[in-house]
Amino acid sequence: MSEFQPNREDQTEYLAYRAALAQQLKQTKLAKKDYQTLTKIESDNAKWWLGLAVAKDQLGEINMAIKSYNKASSLGQLQGSVNEFIQQRITVLAGTP
Repeated sequence: MSEFQPNREDQTEYLAYRAALAQQLKQTKLAKKDYQTLTKIESDNAKWWLGLAVAKDQLGEINMAIKSYNKASSLGQLQGSVNEFIQQRITVLAGTP
C-alpha cells in the first residue's frame, strides 16, 4: 500500500482553510506560516498575499506587511472595497513611527 501524497490542489486547499481558520482563532503565527507557503505555491494569487499581509500586520511586522499589501494590490484580482482596505492599511502603517 502506498502512502497518500496530496496533489498541489489538495495541499493548497488544505493550507488555505487552515490559514483562514488560524486567523479566526487568533493563531496569527500559524496563519502567517501557511500564507507564506501559499504565496510560494501560487505567487500570483492576491488572496494569499492579502492573508499574509494581514497576518504580518497583526504581528507588528510593518514593513513586511506593507510589501505584502502592495503585492496583493498589484495583482489586480481583488474587488474595490478590498483594495480600499489595502490602501487604508498601507497609509496607516506608513505613518507609523
